This record gives sequence, structure tokens and C-alpha cells, in this order.
Amino acid sequence: AKGLGIYFSYRAAIANLQLRRIAWNATIGHMKTAPMGLRERKRAQTRHRLEEAAVGLALRDGLDKVTIDAISERADVSPRTFFNYFDSKEDAILGVRPPDITDDILAAHRARYDGSDLVESLIGLLITVMGPMIADSAFRETRMQVVRQNPHLLDGLMTRMAGITEQLTAAGRQLAGQHDPAGAQVSDALTETLLAICAGGIRAATKQWTTTDLELSHSPWTTADVEQRAVALVREAIEKLR
Repeated sequence: AKGLGIYFSYRAAIANLQLRRIAWNATIGHMKTAPMGLRERKRAQTRHRLEEAAVGLALRDGLDKVTIDAISERADVSPRTFFNYFDSKEDAILGVRPPDITDDILAAHRARYDGSDLVESLIGLLITVMGPMIADSAFRETRMQVVRQNPHLLDGLMTRMAGITEQLTAAGRQLAGQHDPAGAQVSDALTETLLAICAGGIRAATKQWTTTDLELSHSPWTTADVEQRAVALVREAIEKLR
């Protein structure tokens, strides 16, 4: 418990969370308006058509009856093209994208979370990796209807995140070392444990948002709201372990 205290200090106050909330929303806005080349625009359009087709079919027919062929036909692409974008119908519904935690992404993350504690930084990193599943968009609520009807999709999302452990662990290890007062290196085992704790907080916050608490699930939550709730849950859990 004492060791955990080194990594989970309480330096960031609510004001700092609110400042990052503004910065996060500004980042999302920039991502939406950043110019793309013709090829990138076409790929983005195809991906979005596939996501809309998957979600629309799941709402209309039920998740169990949705097939890759049906999604592809509705999006006007071939099944082969579908697999260029997603590994499964569940990935298409959730909008899961292959993660790529580049040096530039990690540098931007460090800048955005400068002055934050490790809990906030790791949860922010995980939310970045999770991407459109909980991103702020007009399509989000439609997607969430499917998740509310099929809560097990959240478990699948965390399973998919576990598949990128190597990238996450490397990035998390750097962030954890950055927050160590002595600058000591952090082992992969400890980093994976810290990430698992934070991922659990995100899952619980997202589930609360989408399924268990009606008042919250019908409120206009943003990505920053989910992040703030996840941070609070992880901190509360750590206090219980002391």
C-alpha cells in the first residue's frame, strides 16, 4: 500500500481536471477538423459507413443476427474490404481501431497531462487508445444504444485492449518512471498491474454511464466526464486497499 502511494499521489485538484477537460475537447475538435488527403478521407468514409451499418443492423435485427456479409452489403463494400478495417462485427460496432502509440502521440500525451498524477495520466492514455468507443460525436448515442442492449461488448473491448499489452506497457512504463520521485525504472509486471487497475476504472465508469445508472446514462456525458469518473473510482479503490 505504501508503495502504491508513490505512484498515486494527489497533486492534481479538480481545477486541473477541468483545465484538461477543456484541452481534451479542443484536441477532439482539432482531430475532427484536421485536413486529410483524398486517400485518408476515403478510408475514413468507408470506416464510418461500416460502423454505421454494423450499429444500424444491430439495432434493427439484434446483435446475434448481424453478419459480416450483411454489414458489408449495407456499407456497399466487399467482405474482404470489411476485414481491412475490422476483425469482427463487434469491433465495427464499437469502432475499435488498431492502436499505434507513436513517439509523437506519447509526447503529446505527456504535454497534455503535465502536472497530473499517474492515475490521471494512465487513464488518459487508455482512453486515447480506446478511441471512438467513447469519443464525443453525434454517432455516439446510437452506438451506446447497442452497448446498453449488449453490455458484454464492454468486456470484449477490454479483451481487445489486452491484445496491445506490449505497446501499452512500454508507454505506461515511461509514464510511471516519469512520476517516480527517484526516477527509478518501473518493471513491466508493475506497469501492467497499474494499467489493469486503471482499465478497470474506465470499464466501470463506462458501464455506469451506459447501463447501470439511468440518470447518468441519459445525461450528455463527454469523454472527459468518463475520464474524471474513472479517476475517482480508481482513487477510491486505492484508498480501500490502504
